[in-house]
Amino acid sequence: GSAMRAAPIGLLHPDDPEAVYRDASLQSVITHRDPRAVAGSVAVAYAVSRLVHGGRVKPGRFALEVAEFVRPISAEMAERIEAVAELADLDPEEALAATGTGGFVLEAVPAAFYCFLSSPEDFEHAVVTAANAGGDTDSIGAMAGALSGAYNGASSIPRRFLQRLEGRERLVELADRLFDLVSGRG
Repeated sequence: GSAMRAAPIGLLHPDDPEAVYRDASLQSVITHRDPRAVAGSVAVAYAVSRLVHGGRVKPGRFALEVAEFVRPISAEMAERIEAVAELADLDPEEALAATGTGGFVLEAVPAAFYCFLSSPEDFEHAVVTAANAGGDTDSIGAMAGALSGAYNGASSIPRRFLQRLEGRERLVELADRLFDLVSGRG
């Protein structure tokens, strides 16, 4: 839940890890107070804040960086994200069996990181892998899509995905407002 809605925090604070940590934690505890849930929220927000800067992602190294960032909140979440570093080269069935694909944050967040890191330059692959994972596919897909979108940009989203997107105009309006806020124009 809270991890799935954390991506905009990373966009809001692309250069301020302390603000990412604070705001992702605060938005999590409204509904999910468990440290593992808070760490999942912080992991997604922090990853997005790092990915918007571009540059080539080295999957293993990136997973380890995110794991270290959330370790003070939950060593258990950090270990699960660290494990993704070893899974990135496995086929989806094997890797997702290792992460789990349930709604529990210790499964959904690492599964989303795997879906993104198994093919960081391919938005469609990340989202389709998440959608086919089984289990809590909407949460895993939302997080994998957020990670890949932050890294690859909006232009990487296949047009056919956008054509049938319910509430598309409202989402574009909100994205534009967030961009204006971050860029100082809002």
